Amino acid sequence: MLHKGIKFAYAVLLTVSAALAFIVVHHFDETTVAGTSYVVSFQRTDDGAPGPRVADMLDDLTRAHGVNVGRLYQHPRDERIRRVHLVVGDPEAQSSRWLAQGYPDFSRGAPVEMRPYREIVNIHPDGLYYVYGPEPAAVALAREFARLGYHGQVEPAFSPAGVVAYYGNGTLLWAFLVVGFVVILVVACAVTLNAKSYGIQRLHGQSYARILFRDLRQLAGFAAVAAVGTCSVTVTLLYLYNDLNQIGTYASVALSFAGVYVLAALLAHVVTLALVHDDEIVNAVKGEVTAAWASAGTYVLRIAAVALIFSVTTATIAAGFAVQEQRNRSRVWAAMGDAYHLRISSVIDDGQRGAAIDDRIGRWIRDADTRDEVVLAWLNRPGSRLAGTTGPDVLVVNDAYLLDHEIRTAADTPVRPAGDDHLRILSPQRYASDAARITAQVTTWATAQAARSGRGDLPGVRLEQLRDHQSVPVFVGSAGEGGPVLDDPVIVVVSGASGVIPDDEYTSAASRGEILVKDADRTMASLAAAGLDTYVPGVSAFAQEAADRYRDLRNQFGLQVFSLVAAVVVYLVTAAASSIVYCRRRAQTLYVKYLCGWSFLRTHGGILVFEGLLAVGMAVWSQHGTATAIARSTAPGAPPAPPGLLPLQGVEPLLAAGIAMPALALTVLVLVRINATFVRTHSASLS
Repeated sequence: MLHKGIKFAYAVLLTVSAALAFIVVHHFDETTVAGTSYVVSFQRTDDGAPGPRVADMLDDLTRAHGVNVGRLYQHPRDERIRRVHLVVGDPEAQSSRWLAQGYPDFSRGAPVEMRPYREIVNIHPDGLYYVYGPEPAAVALAREFARLGYHGQVEPAFSPAGVVAYYGNGTLLWAFLVVGFVVILVVACAVTLNAKSYGIQRLHGQSYARILFRDLRQLAGFAAVAAVGTCSVTVTLLYLYNDLNQIGTYASVALSFAGVYVLAALLAHVVTLALVHDDEIVNAVKGEVTAAWASAGTYVLRIAAVALIFSVTTATIAAGFAVQEQRNRSRVWAAMGDAYHLRISSVIDDGQRGAAIDDRIGRWIRDADTRDEVVLAWLNRPGSRLAGTTGPDVLVVNDAYLLDHEIRTAADTPVRPAGDDHLRILSPQRYASDAARITAQVTTWATAQAARSGRGDLPGVRLEQLRDHQSVPVFVGSAGEGGPVLDDPVIVVVSGASGVIPDDEYTSAASRGEILVKDADRTMASLAAAGLDTYVPGVSAFAQEAADRYRDLRNQFGLQVFSLVAAVVVYLVTAAASSIVYCRRRAQTLYVKYLCGWSFLRTHGGILVFEGLLAVGMAVWSQHGTATAIARSTAPGAPPAPPGLLPLQGVEPLLAAGIAMPALALTVLVLVRINATFVRTHSASLS
């Protein structure tokens, strides 16, 4: 009869193959889009052609090559949603049908919306492009973009080399390898511990080939039943999860994992059976074929699994903190609605001509300010001329900013535009003692700015008090390391009509991303009418960078979570495997101890002590690693510690206990189950 250890190994490899395939396809669907053949990433440039010219080029190229091309554009106000704006050159293609029928998402956590490319014609065209067609079309796309000033590299959307490069240093690779070694070891142990059965068959004149064929025939029947059961459960779960979207891709990945594991298991079976067959028949019949190497191997893999799950757990916690931090930032920027940065070109190299163009762009921004079409938030940190060396942060805003963001006065009423050219200093009550200094500092700064802008007289300056403990958003780049809000800054309100801010200063603020426009299409049409579309070739969604950053972190966190699931499976599988090998190898001894009345703890004290030492080792190792990383981060010039490390400091023993308890419970369960089997079948059946 086929040894139970072999059945266990094949059940494990089928289950793990299904789980790993789900992890890979799920993560693949969240990082790219199905159906694409090639991906081209075009880098940000200030010298490229404007969006409408790129759109025309894409129309011509897709029709000429009969392919579809999509641009990935993350939804700026919902970081979960990815948008693919499609240029259709093949109306019969599957991706064309997705425009009307919807994209078949495998992952529910990152839905994809298929939309026409013309919706983003005025958005700056750098970014990620998907080619739904052959390589010549992708190469032609890169060549045409290069002619328009954008450069990118053509890469296959999915390739074995790319998968190995991506997962090669990650947890999934280690989980895959550890499970593979577990399968090999369990199969080899099962064949070795089944030596008595093989010895009896040899006494009956069975050759090595006939014994192997008998095993494989029995294995084929069990494997078929196990495969049908695994497929049925998997298909049911996938139907409930995503209506079996991309089931073909999932099946091919799962079969690939299972194929590798099955080949490894069969090789271990064939080689180990050959070694057992070469031993003396008498030793085999007595059950004296040694399996000491099996016990040593299971303990080595057990230690590796412990190190794997502990490192993955801490990495998952750290990734979770990073995702939460970026999510909070993204919510602030997404709450601003549809707002866009101006993309100022650096195409003009001549200094004199460049200064003249800067002034023209600045005048356009000033005029747009008077029409409430732009929002200004110019941040001045301590050390700047406006904030002073020791003063608080100062935020220079316009009237449109006050309309978009609620700021409360000391009387708890909302601040509204005054409708005049006065400079308004909005200072929190906590700075009341510094009111004279702040007013003098702002007046000095405004006088210098007005002199540069050519305004002879300075408009009136008045100070108003704000309620303390207010936070206001800043436009410092939504993916930057700085926070998305300022706490209790001094706010200086300057209208465009006041003429205080020079034209070139408006352009500088726009280049830093501190000026936003609300309507991309109207802005680009106005710039074109002013002859400035060559120098401001497009706009970018303000919250786009934050959404992209959050998407990347969320994908990393999702991969870590699934890696943690894989590590837990490996951890529990190695616990069960070490317990089974321990009991099978010591079957006679354990049964004798049972007959002599030994207690459970006394009988199995060795393996239970080993599990306890693993838990202690986990706690000590993690505590040392956390303390070392935090100490390293406090060195001068060192980067800060990852956000997940600080909360972990001091709780490593609890974490180790939480990880060790499920494995210890499984170990005890296996030992109790096998002890019950000892009582029923006696030592002759257990050997």
